[in-house]
Amino acid sequence: MRSFGWVAVMLGACTSDDGGTDDTLDPGFDASVEAADVAGVAFVTVTADEAGEAWVTTMFAGDTPHLAMDAGSAEITVLGLRAGEVSELTVHFVGTAIDGTIDLEVTTIPPPTTAPAFTLTPATDEVCDPGGYVLFSYLGDNASGVGIVDRNGRYVWGVDSAVSTDGPAWAAAKVAQISRVRPGRDGHSVLWNYADPDREEDYAGIVRMSIDGRSRVDTRTLNGHHDFVELPDGRIGWLAYEFEDMPKAEVEDAPAEAPDPMHVAVDAIYEADEGLSTETGHDVVWSMLEDDYPIYWSGEQMRCMGEFLGDGTCEFSHGNSIMFRDSDEAYFAMFRWTDALVKVPRSTGVLDWQMGGRDSENDFSFAAEDDAFHHSHMSDLWEGGMLVYDNRVEDDLPPGEGSRLLEYSYDESVLTCSVVWEYVSDRHDNLLGDVRRMPVAGCDNVIIAWSQQGRVVEMTRDGTEVWELSTPIGTVVSRVFYLPSLYDMSTGLAP
Repeated sequence: MRSFGWVAVMLGACTSDDGGTDDTLDPGFDASVEAADVAGVAFVTVTADEAGEAWVTTMFAGDTPHLAMDAGSAEITVLGLRAGEVSELTVHFVGTAIDGTIDLEVTTIPPPTTAPAFTLTPATDEVCDPGGYVLFSYLGDNASGVGIVDRNGRYVWGVDSAVSTDGPAWAAAKVAQISRVRPGRDGHSVLWNYADPDREEDYAGIVRMSIDGRSRVDTRTLNGHHDFVELPDGRIGWLAYEFEDMPKAEVEDAPAEAPDPMHVAVDAIYEADEGLSTETGHDVVWSMLEDDYPIYWSGEQMRCMGEFLGDGTCEFSHGNSIMFRDSDEAYFAMFRWTDALVKVPRSTGVLDWQMGGRDSENDFSFAAEDDAFHHSHMSDLWEGGMLVYDNRVEDDLPPGEGSRLLEYSYDESVLTCSVVWEYVSDRHDNLLGDVRRMPVAGCDNVIIAWSQQGRVVEMTRDGTEVWELSTPIGTVVSRVFYLPSLYDMSTGLAP
């Protein structure tokens, strides 16, 4: 047993024939519990003299999957407990001669101190699923992290972005900022990326942590920023910065005040085996520089000044979103400053097409001029369709309009694209943002991170908000996933 005070155990209670609890009855097996080293998780050990089936019932998180065990001891991981609170558990065991229960209590460790508190607007009957959980990342004052909350806004899992002194050598004791979190394809882990919040140093990496907190794998992602994907074969792909000193005359429309040469940051897609610990060993899948992608003055946001990416760096494209479509093994990357989405097949590493942006005249065309997205973010794309969190440019908005959510239908055979659903908010979000389909059969709601507003919302397609969590001013909620189950989080990856 651990000695740090988070464990409380009650043994020997079992259910009598009349359904009550009788502490004098022998349940025929033993059980104990201890809190995990991560918030909201506990481990129950069951010991019995015969083979049977064991599971745990919890007050708020339901039943654990049933475990078939041999005679002896076996461990059950209990997920979805309220972090930092006392949870009552009932351990069940059914064998040939044994059929009983034992009641236990455990206090799991609390969520990180950086985790924002939520105000709940309770679910209505129009939610896709009254249960389930939300996985998200957050940013605050010099702090960020990853959390999972239940439908009541209570934390059931969480870690912060702090990189301990015994962490990976490239980031030990550094201040790290998390921008993206994803459920693992294995269903039992959480992945997130981190980088220097000021983008002055490169110590970017990706973490995979098992949901029980017992294992962690760090991957060095050279020049990584904003977003990454876990690939079907277990490798990791990420958006990476590449840098080039370019004569100002070669950068179309560069203003007179721009430096000469211009130290330009562009985007690339890198890939590596998970667990890579060096700055070499990755593969360059696609590079704007190697592909002769046209570099031009993309607007005043190129900066060419200040400390962002180092003094005097001109950020051309600002990639912020990367996706991977399994069906044809292709990458899709969104570039904010150039208002463009590109497709790059993994097998060729050659740009297939571009949607939006200055140089898409011979590629995709929008059905209407207003269908084009501007300064956007996205994370949900499938064959023939996609959702986009269209931040838009505040100075260009009509009166009373803010950022909007767009669903597109697109046809790659004829390179056409049209908006099939639109929701226009009355507030402009300049930072991050996310919108995804709810992975619940038969339900057409979407889940949204109104990032700058610090809100996570489930919404119907007619704009009715049917569930909401909001944070205090100053907290930014980044990317979100709805998870129908914590015992198989891959259910949150797609409808």
